[in-house]
Amino acid sequence: MMKRFDRLLLLIETIKNILEKLLNGAHSPHEEKLRAEDLLTSKEVQSLFGIVHSTYYRWIDRKWLDPIIIGGKHYHRRDDIQSLLEKRKYRERGGLDKL
Repeated sequence: MMKRFDRLLLLIETIKNILEKLLNGAHSPHEEKLRAEDLLTSKEVQSLFGIVHSTYYRWIDRKWLDPIIIGGKHYHRRDDIQSLLEKRKYRERGGLDKL
């Protein structure tokens, strides 16, 4: 019984995230098909930026990162992360404060 409840909560959370992205001007899932090779996991993003788990979630709270949440897992478009890395590369200090 509890497993069904947990799955239902996860489904509700996923639907909520999709609706929030649609309401905030994100592309419709039908407009753009994402391929697995176009996405990076949260761990890959943390590794690329050299940040820890808590910093990763702080960056999300500050809207510096905007994950795609699928099945409760965070993914990021490779192009978005590459763009952030390029911007960061030309700044004097680390972090994303001035993006």
